[in-house]
Amino acid sequence: MTRFSLALSQLLSSFERSSRDDGSEFLKLSSISPDWMRHAVMAAHDEELPNDSRYRLIRDCLQALSDDGVESQEEALEASLELSLDLIPTSTGELLQWFSQIPRRLGDCDEALSQERVSELTTYEILSEGFRLAAEEVISSLADSLEDAADSLFNPDTDCELLLSDSHGR
Repeated sequence: MTRFSLALSQLLSSFERSSRDDGSEFLKLSSISPDWMRHAVMAAHDEELPNDSRYRLIRDCLQALSDDGVESQEEALEASLELSLDLIPTSTGELLQWFSQIPRRLGDCDEALSQERVSELTTYEILSEGFRLAAEEVISSLADSLEDAADSLFNPDTDCELLLSDSHGR
């Protein structure tokens, strides 16, 4: 297991479900999560305030990276196009709900159009590519954060420290 995949595994396992007073459930980071995890999730929000749909996307992106066996930042960036395709909601209602929650997300659709990622101008295709672009950006952000965190993690599978001492304490 590489340090990158160790960081990925740790961040993914730090997500937990919680309930609000009204009984609705949401995802959050564990209260004992280290600062690097909070910073990674904050960066992946892409200037949005914390919200349920972004937390789900972040967790889904982490799960997709983990399921794909990604072990480095480069692999994550290479896989982002394919993985983001698998993350597009299958229900049109879910897709529309994603955009209705934060109107600023429609900018991702405009970006997809400007990059000529959409071959036909159907509303569903435009929305799907907008969502896909957002997912790719989350994966890229997470890959950067995981790479930064990987340098500071101790991996018991590959890291070891041998302490030897002679009778003089050296």
